[in-house]
Amino acid sequence: MQINRISATTYNTNFKAVNMKYFKEGMDRCIHSTNINGTLYRLEIDVAFKSISPQDALDTLKAILPYAKDHHLRLFEKYKKSFEYFKKEFEQEED
Repeated sequence: MQINRISATTYNTNFKAVNMKYFKEGMDRCIHSTNINGTLYRLEIDVAFKSISPQDALDTLKAILPYAKDHHLRLFEKYKKSFEYFKKEFEQEED
């Protein structure tokens, strides 16, 4: 058996990291047309306190989106902007 090194040029860093806790809860709430605001708010709090990365939150939001009803879309847009803001702020902190 031969083991090859992974070169840095072929390493894919664009994978999706979905938080399963929020995905399952959000999917369930969307399917049953209940209030999803609480779920998205808790996800936002976890991002603010750096328990979850902003990119993971965005990936989770994108994973829930196919289950969303029309009346959920405005909330999704609001939280998407919030996660993008956190992502930008956290990147500036690292510099």
